[in-house]
Amino acid sequence: MEKCDFVSAFGWGEGGKHRETLGFPGGGPQYCITPLCIMDFEPATKRMRLHSLHPGASVDQVVKNTGFELIIPDEIPVTEPPTPDELRLLRKRIDVEGVLRK
Repeated sequence: MEKCDFVSAFGWGEGGKHRETLGFPGGGPQYCITPLCIMDFEPATKRMRLHSLHPGASVDQVVKNTGFELIIPDEIPVTEPPTPDELRLLRKRIDVEGVLRK
């Protein structure tokens, strides 16, 4: 990708100990959650990796909607659905207006 249109969270910056140097608590973000999948970071290279697919989503959809090359593991689990308590928090505290459910 030549240029990123929008950065919603810090990945690994310059790699290595960049997060530590910036003083990110807990080592910084561990996951990127999208409407199609969850991505994480491959430990050795710090590149984003497909962690799980949400029910009904496909690897092809994720690849077509990602502007950079992801690491795609041989086996990709389906994302576990949220618990009733997690749904309550999502609907009553995080996405009160229902934007993510449209």
